[in-house]
Amino acid sequence: MMKNFFKLLIIVSLAWSVNLFSASNIDSVKVLGNVSNLGPQSRAWLSAPYTDIVLYPLYTREEGNETFAKKARVKAVYDGENISFLLEWSKHSKNKIDDNSSLKLNGFSVKFPLVFNDLAKLPYIDMGDAEHGLKGYSYKLYQQSLDTNVSDENLSQNILTTQEKEVFIAKGVNAVKTINSDKAYMELLTENGKFKGTLSKKLHDADLDLSKGVFPLSFVVNEKKLKYSSPWIMVALEDKNKESNVQAFNENVEGDVPNGEKLALENCAGCHRYNTIKTAPVSMSPNLSNVGGYSTSEYLRESIIDPSAVIVSGYKNNTYSNFDWFVLDLNGKKTSIMPTFNWLDEKSINDLVAFMKTLKDNSK
Repeated sequence: MMKNFFKLLIIVSLAWSVNLFSASNIDSVKVLGNVSNLGPQSRAWLSAPYTDIVLYPLYTREEGNETFAKKARVKAVYDGENISFLLEWSKHSKNKIDDNSSLKLNGFSVKFPLVFNDLAKLPYIDMGDAEHGLKGYSYKLYQQSLDTNVSDENLSQNILTTQEKEVFIAKGVNAVKTINSDKAYMELLTENGKFKGTLSKKLHDADLDLSKGVFPLSFVVNEKKLKYSSPWIMVALEDKNKESNVQAFNENVEGDVPNGEKLALENCAGCHRYNTIKTAPVSMSPNLSNVGGYSTSEYLRESIIDPSAVIVSGYKNNTYSNFDWFVLDLNGKKTSIMPTFNWLDEKSINDLVAFMKTLKDNSK
């Protein structure tokens, strides 16, 4: 079960009382001087503490090898007009991805909802949707082997490295508009499988106002063919009144996880794969193995009750082999093939949501 094409939002925790959003809020420290162009080696980062976060693999294609979540850590500083983020992560040694291509991709992006006055209605976490757009800042590093037969001692001279930076508004996979006027600063350093990426941007620009004090964002990391995403995480500016919004972002929901697991086996396992439950054919519907890591309770609840509420623009039925994930109604509107489960009582829905939120890799 679950809606066609992950609107994907956030979450964390498990057990009987499950936290609705990420357990890690990021405190941005106000510093003297200008932070509009900080690189990974700037001394300004000494003023801010690290916040540990978890990045979960997004299942959006047919699965091959097993993939695992990875740890990362973040710092944030601001000067009153600009804000800067430092993201650090490492390649995941446990992930063995079949990739015979000579072109290797590494990179990161930082994404902000265009509207976040209603924290229960945040966008599809990777590329937004028609009703819930996001603004993204992306840095991609491509490395291509010019000659696959070159000897190891000449390997460094055999690599062509190119970089791609982009600022964009996304309202679906193919509904992306590049913004050339945004002069954000990004940098990426890599050494021995470790990465440090920075983003510096205005607190208030034509599309986003982050100056009020509290706002959500998400970090995404690319590694070869894999994409890892954090949940939506709340950032707080230290000199602003943040308590009410932070509390609203960390509300709890009650649910009986064991009963939710039983309900999932009865109602979801026929179409969805998750963890060790692999009854359904591959790509018959989205894999839920990490859905609890990057999705909100509200997203999960909506997906159960109204699967057609969000179908991300840009996907085609032939994106996934053998199975259609939606049909067109008489008005040409995409409708999920997943049936609605609005016949479940409120307790059952809460229990099912509580269980779904436990679905994530915990082996970091």
